Amino acid sequence: MALLKKKIKNRIYYYYYTETKRVSGKPKLVKQVYLGPAEEIYRKLTSAEAPEPVEVENK
Repeated sequence: MALLKKKIKNRIYYYYYTETKRVSGKPKLVKQVYLGPAEEIYRKLTSAEAPEPVEVENK
């Protein structure tokens, strides 16, 4: 299952793209990509160049 997740740090919302899968009947995070704050996401979407995603592996 893929979704956008919002995390709050110092009153600023940061967004992550996350993918979860069921492992042994329980949901487990398998992929997380940092997207940045909302303003940065909007700027990247409206600019001519495509953003470079940063992948984070969770164990």
